[in-house]
Amino acid sequence: MEAARELAPLIRASADEIDAARELPRPLFNALADAGMFHLAVPRAIGGSELDFPTYVQVIEEIGKADASTGWAANQGATFGTFAARMAPDVARAIWIDTPRSVVANTPGATAQAVVVPGGYRVTGRQGFSTGCRHASWIAAHAQVIENGEVRLRDGKPEARYLLVPVAQAELLDTWHVRGMRGTGTHHFAVNDVFVPAERTVLAAGAPLVSGGARYKIPLTLAFAGGDAAVALGLARSCLNAFFELAASKTPRYQGLHWLGLTIDDARL
Repeated sequence: MEAARELAPLIRASADEIDAARELPRPLFNALADAGMFHLAVPRAIGGSELDFPTYVQVIEEIGKADASTGWAANQGATFGTFAARMAPDVARAIWIDTPRSVVANTPGATAQAVVVPGGYRVTGRQGFSTGCRHASWIAAHAQVIENGEVRLRDGKPEARYLLVPVAQAELLDTWHVRGMRGTGTHHFAVNDVFVPAERTVLAAGAPLVSGGARYKIPLTLAFAGGDAAVALGLARSCLNAFFELAASKTPRYQGLHWLGLTIDDARL
């Protein structure tokens, strides 16, 4: 929590640049990464924080108070880090810990294709909504597995996997032209016949735990949603604080809140 609070002034000072650039400025990203904000949910056994979920959402709320786009980007990167608990520890460590300031950007829909080849897969696809991909070290392509020309089934359903690709092997597409949450940098990316070794892939759902504890029992959709809700709560608190400060200082006609006999703390309640 203290690290998040210490970052707040820098985040607020970067707000205009975040919005104009449609991504986190590099100095701000570096500060967040160095403070461990993208490794909050990575298992402690491989070098992450493995923060308990109640504390985690409070940290994300604190970042969201300072800037919603920054909070969103932090939650997306940090929550995907839970997949480190479902991969071989040496592989997970190489991706999240040994890679300097590592973040894995993901995409929600399994719209790519991963063709089974000896030793792994060849993945191809154009995929969207990849928050923070411009400052990511790795891109998690999300694909259905194709074997012998057909979709491979697992428990009667199409098998979907995340395949982790070095960002240099992906094409980042400038598609995030929006009005709100501009600074999340939620662009598209494309991969074309990129080989990914099997050990650098993970089932999108149902992958067994390899390391870590209770933090990883939380379903991924709930984990993402809890963090996103914390961003919204932080933003709402900032809006209320700004309103209360304005209401307390303005005296155009009825002498601010005092004419109602209220203090700022009363108004918050």
